[in-house]
Amino acid sequence: MPLAKYLLTMFSKREPARIEVIRCESNELRLDEWRKHDELIRLAESVWVNQDFRLMIQVAQNESPANFAILSGNLEDRAIQQARSEGFNLFLATLKTMRVPADKIETLETTYEPETQD
Repeated sequence: MPLAKYLLTMFSKREPARIEVIRCESNELRLDEWRKHDELIRLAESVWVNQDFRLMIQVAQNESPANFAILSGNLEDRAIQQARSEGFNLFLATLKTMRVPADKIETLETTYEPETQD
């Protein structure tokens, strides 16, 4: 293509690009709210009994950043690796906890009793 023709096509006026914003609602449901509704807990349980989903979760667990060595020894890389691992583990724990009703979780109370030597 000759240079003049190339420049003409490159700088000729074109229709402006159409940008369309697609809005969707953001879900602000939190884990403690989820666990108060029996139908949502049943939904989570029905997903967990699906063998395909369980396989997907097992593969995700195998891909946890905690399963891989840190290639460099500096503190910044170690902090990044630890943050990734913790976030990954928290996500998986949240998925698992969605099957448990809120009233099934036992809260531990501090007693401040002296330790016993057995």
